[in-house]
Amino acid sequence: MGKLLLLWATFFTFMTAYCYSYMLVINDSPYYSWQQALQCVIKDWLVWLAVSPWLLHAACNQNLSTRKGRWVSLTTLAFCCLMVSSYRVLIEYLVQGYDAISTIYIYFPRYVVASALTLITCSFYMYRLRTEAQLKQFESELSQLQNVSTNAAQTFVVYKGQAKVIISELDIICIQVSGNYLQIQTIDDNYLMRKTMKEIEQELAADKFVRIHRSHLVKLSAIHSICRSTLDAKLHNQQILPIGKKYLKSLPHFS
Repeated sequence: MGKLLLLWATFFTFMTAYCYSYMLVINDSPYYSWQQALQCVIKDWLVWLAVSPWLLHAACNQNLSTRKGRWVSLTTLAFCCLMVSSYRVLIEYLVQGYDAISTIYIYFPRYVVASALTLITCSFYMYRLRTEAQLKQFESELSQLQNVSTNAAQTFVVYKGQAKVIISELDIICIQVSGNYLQIQTIDDNYLMRKTMKEIEQELAADKFVRIHRSHLVKLSAIHSICRSTLDAKLHNQQILPIGKKYLKSLPHFS
């Protein structure tokens, strides 16, 4: 509402200055004043400014790219011009005695142009706002998709004998060093992988897997309990794994 009042005040100021300048240039009579110029602007444009919120509403709430939006906007434009022109004809007839045809011929095009420019300008502004909002929404959705992709469960190529098998990190229970390989224990089987413990630790999610020993990496949710006196961890599958002293600080969940 504050912006609308500011626009109205700016419009009145500009039109009053224009009307006063027109009086000075076209007419040589010395009695013309700013007050008369303001009265002229009020007489010409007050009702148009009063009905302009309908134009703004049509521009802000209708999508001109659709048939319905164009129809509503044009209907609103015609309604506003008809209202303002009827008022102007009535004023001229009562005050000056001009006939309706002459008044419409003089003033109707002004109101059509002003209304159309207002509608087009506001529609363009709203189109830009909608485009920016859609762009931000697209960027947000793209960011979410990237996060989902980043946080998606990783898969690993492991060996079962001579066969290569693809497993998901979701199926891994624990990993332990076995010579030059890593032994991957999953829900249903054991596999071998040609990597170091440091490499696999960096690839797995830090909030899901924890290093408990220089030779053991365990899924947090697979740990049932730990015993600090004997330095071992009991898994839900009843398996017992050793814990290195320096890795106890990695297990605050069981402190």
